[in-house]
Amino acid sequence: MAKKLDLRTWLVESRLFFLPKGIYAVSDLIDTIKEIVPHLCDDTILCTHSGNTLNSPEWKHSVRWALHELQKLDIVESVGDGMWKKNRK
Repeated sequence: MAKKLDLRTWLVESRLFFLPKGIYAVSDLIDTIKEIVPHLCDDTILCTHSGNTLNSPEWKHSVRWALHELQKLDIVESVGDGMWKKNRK
């Protein structure tokens, strides 16, 4: 049985192949991701975690979570103020 694809897994496994190297605002990343894989971006499922993601769509939280996982792999790095730098092609 195939595993269910979720946004975080897709982003980490894709290593953001669809983006060239550069610096991106997280809000722009979110917009781009929703354009590319809208079926993985359900605005009706709200985040129940505490902090600044509370009551925003859960998929946006998944994007931020994936960015942190990709940072551990040296694919991206946080450059502050909601900006992320993609280090690899």
